[in-house]
Order: sequence, then structure tokens, then C-alpha cells
Amino acid sequence: MSGLHHLDYNVPDLEEARRFYESLLPRLGFTRGESGEGWISYHRDEFSLCLVQCEEGWQDEPFHRKRPGLNHLAFPVAGPEALDTVEAWLAEQEIPLLYGGRASTGRDDSPHEALYFED
Repeated sequence: MSGLHHLDYNVPDLEEARRFYESLLPRLGFTRGESGEGWISYHRDEFSLCLVQCEEGWQDEPFHRKRPGLNHLAFPVAGPEALDTVEAWLAEQEIPLLYGGRASTGRDDSPHEALYFED
């Protein structure tokens, strides 16, 4: 066995996060899984992403990707057409792309493109 099994992602507003991720994640091959008081999970293959409501007193702590801790979540897509679909959805939602748009990433022998955005 290898890989990451799950990630718990603390969010300040679970309902707002649910609306965003339930629209995005199916485009990336995820299905909604279990949920409970203060959490919702989404699954793809052997990996699960769990959105967790922050405890009171922590919701107002602002997140910034440049602070120590989480920088970003990276989800693979099936190919350029899938990336086009996500990019179009982000435009519909008026979510700006970071770093000026699509980024060429990877290596010379294994190139690929990425979209960076904030939820």
C-alpha cells in the first residue's frame, strides 16, 4: 500500500465549503461519502477528503498559503479536456486563477499543466 489515505481539511464555514467542494469535486472524480455533525467526506479511489468545521474560537484565524502549514491541495485530472472543464467552471464561478493562469509544471520528460486557485 502507498499514497495518502485521507486528509482532514479544517474550514471556518462548513456550509460554504460544502457548496464549493460539492460543485468542484465531482469534476475531479470524487463522490460524496459519509457525513456527521461538523464534517463531510468525499472519496476518490482509496483517498478521502474530509471537510471539518473549525471549533469556535478558531474560525476567524485567517488562512494564508504562504504561512507555515498547508500550502495547497493538488488533484490530478484525466487530461487536458478535464482541466479545460475545471478552468471553465472556475471562470463561471468568477474564481480567479493564481499566477496568471495555467502553469506548466512537471519535468521535461513528464510535462503537465496546472491550475492554481483559492476556494
